[in-house]
Parts: sequence; C-alpha cells; structure tokens
Amino acid sequence: MSNSAVAKWLEEIAAAKAKAQSKASHTQQPHPSNATVDISANSDQTITAGIGSSNAYIQPNPPSLLPTSSQLQRKPISRSQYGTVASFDIKTRKKLLRLVLPPEPIKPAPGECCSNDCDPCVNTIYWQDLVAHRELCKRLTLEYEAACLALASGEDSAGSEEQQTRLDANTGGKIDDENETLDLDQVQDDENGLSIRSYKPFKVLKKRYLSENTLQVVCDVAYPKVPRDMALFHVLIRFRRGDQFVTKAFTPVDMSRSSDAEEIESKVSGSGLEAEAEAESSLSRKLIFLVKLYPSPHATSDMFRALEEYSSTTQHHETGASNENEVLFLRGPIQTGRDILWNSEIAQNPGLAPAVMPNRPMKSRDRDLESNKMKQERIVMIAAGSGITPMYQFLRAIHQYQEQKHEQLEREQRVYNRGNEGEDQVVQEVDLIYCNRTTSDIWLRQELQELCSGPDGPHDSVASDTHIMEDLLAMDTLNTNMSWGTQTETESTLAKSLSGTGSRLRTRRRRVRVQHVLSSLEDHHSHRPYHDLSTVQERIHAGRITRDLLRDTLQQNMDLTENERLQILVCGPPLFNADVSRMLSQLGFQDSKSCEIHILE
Repeated sequence: MSNSAVAKWLEEIAAAKAKAQSKASHTQQPHPSNATVDISANSDQTITAGIGSSNAYIQPNPPSLLPTSSQLQRKPISRSQYGTVASFDIKTRKKLLRLVLPPEPIKPAPGECCSNDCDPCVNTIYWQDLVAHRELCKRLTLEYEAACLALASGEDSAGSEEQQTRLDANTGGKIDDENETLDLDQVQDDENGLSIRSYKPFKVLKKRYLSENTLQVVCDVAYPKVPRDMALFHVLIRFRRGDQFVTKAFTPVDMSRSSDAEEIESKVSGSGLEAEAEAESSLSRKLIFLVKLYPSPHATSDMFRALEEYSSTTQHHETGASNENEVLFLRGPIQTGRDILWNSEIAQNPGLAPAVMPNRPMKSRDRDLESNKMKQERIVMIAAGSGITPMYQFLRAIHQYQEQKHEQLEREQRVYNRGNEGEDQVVQEVDLIYCNRTTSDIWLRQELQELCSGPDGPHDSVASDTHIMEDLLAMDTLNTNMSWGTQTETESTLAKSLSGTGSRLRTRRRRVRVQHVLSSLEDHHSHRPYHDLSTVQERIHAGRITRDLLRDTLQQNMDLTENERLQILVCGPPLFNADVSRMLSQLGFQDSKSCEIHILE
C-alpha cells in the first residue's frame, strides 16, 4: 500500500472519530425534552388549572419513551463538550481546530404554558435562555477565532496577550478553564433538584393514605430552599396516562421539622434502628404533597390513586425504563402574580422582617426599636380543604422567623447587656379559620397545634408536652360539647383535672388561634372564648362559614388606626373564595392602606 493510500485511510479514520465525538456531544445532553417532556407541536387542548381547583390541563400525544434510570440521575454538562476542539491531521501533520456550539434551548410547545400567571413563565424562561445561549455562542466563537489566529501565527493555542485582551473586551470577562462549567449551565437549575425550565422525572418514594380522601405523596427530591421573598410558591405536577399528559398545580408541604419525624426518631433512638430513623428523617426532608381525592371518575384523583412506590425491580430490563406509575414529572418552584405581591409584603413587613443584627450601630438599633413600637400587625387566614397548604407555608415562615428572632434577642442581650424592651410591643396576631366537612378531613392538624403552642416559655420533655396537648385538646372538645348538652360527671372530672395541667404552661406566648368549621355537624355554631390555660387554641364550629363568624373574628379590627394593619388571606375552591370575598365586602373590609385582602387561587 502506498503512502498516499495510508494517509487517505488515516484521514478517513480521523474524520469518522471526529464525527462520532460531535454526535456524542449532542446525544449526551440531559435536556429533559429529549425523552421526558417533549411536547407535541400539534397539541392545543388546554384546560386552565389553579391551586385548589379540581381541573387540570390535558395535553395529548406525549412521547413514547419512559424515563430511564440514567435520566433520573443526571450529571452536569462539562465545558469540554463545547467550544474549540483540537485535532491532528496526519496527512498534513498540522493541528486542526473546529468549533462545537451547544444546541439552542427547546422552544415550549403550545400546550406547555399552563396559563396560571406563573412567574417566571416557561415562555419567558425560554427567551431568557435563548439570549444567554446566543451570548455563549458569541463568546465561544470569539475563543475559536482567537485560537485560529494564534495557531496561524505559530503561537500557543491560548493566543497572545493582545488577542487575549481583545477577547476579554468582547466577552466581558476572563476565559474559563476547560474543566469549568459553562455559563449556560450555571444559569440552569440544580441538576439534582427541581427545574423551573422544564419538567423532570422524580421517583415516588412513599404513598400513604391519611384518610379516605387524603393522599400523601413523597417524591425523591429535596424540599427547595427558597429565599425569604418566595415564601408562597407552588409546583406543577405532570404525569402521563395513555396518550395524554395531565398537569396541575400543587403547593408542597415542608415536614422537615414536624412532630411525625421527631416521634419516629425518638422511638428508634437507642434501639438499634438508627438506619430506619435516618431513612424516615430523610423522607421528611423530601418534597411532600397532600392531595385531595375526589370520587371516580375524576382524572387527577384517579391518576394519583394509580401511583405506586418506586421499586428498582419493576424496571424494564431491555430499555431500563421505569414504570409510569412510579414517576412524577415536576416543574418549579413557581409563583403566580398574586404570590409575588404577597411575598413582597412578607419581605417588606416590619413585623416579619429580620430582627436587628447585633453588630449594627446602637443608634440605628434604637431607631429600629422605636419604629417597631408603632407597628401592630394582625393576620387572618381563611382556608377550605386543600387551601390550607399555602397557609401552612406562610405559618412556617412566621414560626421560623420567630425562632430566629428569639435567639437573636438573646444574643443581643448578652452582647449589649440590655433587655429586649420595645420588641414585644410589635403585635402579631394570627387567626386561622379552616373549613372542612369532618374532623378526618382536617389536614396538618397536629402541625397547626405545634404552631399554636409556640417556642417561648418553659419546655418540658417531648412526651409530656405531647400528652398535655392531647389532654388539652380533649378538654377543648368536651367544653365544645357542653353548649350542646349537659356535661356528664366524667367530663366534669376530666375538665377539672386538666384545668391545673396547663397552668405551668401559662408563660408560653400564643401566636396562632385556629377555628375549625365542620359542615357535617349540626347547623349551628358553638361560640365560646379561648381558654386562658390552653396552649392548643382551637375551637370548633358546626355548619358552614357565615358572615357572623367572620364578624366575630374580625370585630376587633373594625376601627383600624394608621399604626394598625390587617392582612386577610383567602384560599379555597373558587366558589368558597367568592363567598368569603362577598362576606368581607358586606362587613366593610376592602383593600386600603390599613387592610389588604389577598385571594390565593
């Protein structure tokens, strides 16, 4: 074989390798649209769905591929896949350079937008990513041109100092090393967490029925760490049945510090079941959804009933795809326009803003304390059914802030040797009216009780506090029944024995007062004052929410001064929101400087 034939043969081999590398660089991208959330361009059937609604928008013609195990465990894209790639031409014995650019972002299909006023919208995200992609391609092109000039001049591939300076001026910064991640990837969401750009598949780790019509679903993704100005958000859930996609918005629940997780850990500690405790504790830190199930036929409820806990043994051995009943496609965290308005109120609210830092000048601290003395804040929440989930998000934010503030005030007292005068004059009262059909339909009741008790005051053991709270709740129920009939001797004895139990908890400052409205009970209300000795501030009303009940709850806010402020949050089914809005208007509560009403849909 002649030298020319050998050179031609080697050149063909090099070209084939280069083509294979270029093809691999495109196929290895973890774009969810490749096999998970590719939307058919022909789909135009949409049904708008909001938080708390029973409707969902349906999109036909999904891709036929199910997510594989490799897609459930993604890896970030390294910079070496894109940019200037060097090769060697054996025939000419020269170094060759070629430019590999990343693919453009996938444009959302017509049915991708849920029309729920999400911020950012998936279409907005696409245009932002497209601008970032073009800037990245421009920078990579400049790098390629600089490398070609350096190669032509016989210099090293990094280029001369003059060329490097020109490149920096056009790209606006220093050129990254090859092992670093692309700027486009830095803009992307966490590869192992949620994404606001596209739907990603996550395993269903646990499925549990809390009641006949309440389902708890735990997904294999950590609860997102959102900033303070994003206390209220939701997640879009999409899963496929047959030839259709069904998507609906849900508000996740943060159970990372709930009593359920603490109780599990306390039971297994010291008993050789540390591994089980760690597993249960890790589940509590995952993304958890509470789903209201409706009687069949109901598209969304039937699909949630069909969910199964993920098992590696159910994967198809040939394709490696997972069972479609074991995976949920999630996108988020997302805010609606009203969520953004309310979150901005939370961030700007003086009563909920971060406490004064101890390293700030004393004069500034005194001014802040003086301004806090003038603020009085009251929050009234009115929820029905699954509408409690965004309310619970907000209550958790208040609870965490108060814990941080309590610790910070203690540090200030030690550092400055002065008390926390003026701080307690910031009045923050929270009332929650929660409407359901029966007691079994009440979501997060134990978690709400814990928020009622608060972290202040003397603390006893976990077990004793739990028993006291249960006993006080029992007394609460007995006293409620007193208005419906004659109290029995056993009930009277129990109430008297419990009256002294709560006295040692008198020092705890109350934060949340909860009123349950149960429509399945008798059609009248059992109005009674809160017990001064009870840390679990609950009372139960029979029937439906009425204007009189709202008047009794809001009566102390009829005449608000300029230094007082009332926030009213309403979340429930559309008819419930409309009825409550009409009642508030009839009572004279409308949006003003001292009163703000937020309808969460």
